[in-house]
Amino acid sequence: AQVEQHEHGVTALFEDGTTAQGDLLIAADGAHSVIRQSVLGEKVERRYAGYVNWNGLVEIDAALAPDDQWTTFVGEGKRVSLMPVSGNRFYFFFDVPLPKGLAEDR
Repeated sequence: AQVEQHEHGVTALFEDGTTAQGDLLIAADGAHSVIRQSVLGEKVERRYAGYVNWNGLVEIDAALAPDDQWTTFVGEGKRVSLMPVSGNRFYFFFDVPLPKGLAEDR
């Protein structure tokens, strides 16, 4: 993927050869962004924060947390949060302190 900025906006070029044009581009493609290097013109090394984060979506279940609030559980240096979002789902994340470089064993 590549991004080209011009006087009329921006063009995104995709690996399959297609393009998309617009007034602006919002690159929300995560920590392993393929757009960041294209925009900055250089690769930026990520700084390890001391923990690994896993996130996703699960069906709302009152046994996990109330369906009308953002709930966070903290213990043993770990953290898990559940927040209701659309589609009767919780968005969740787990933060777990782990040494840098360990294999990701979910």
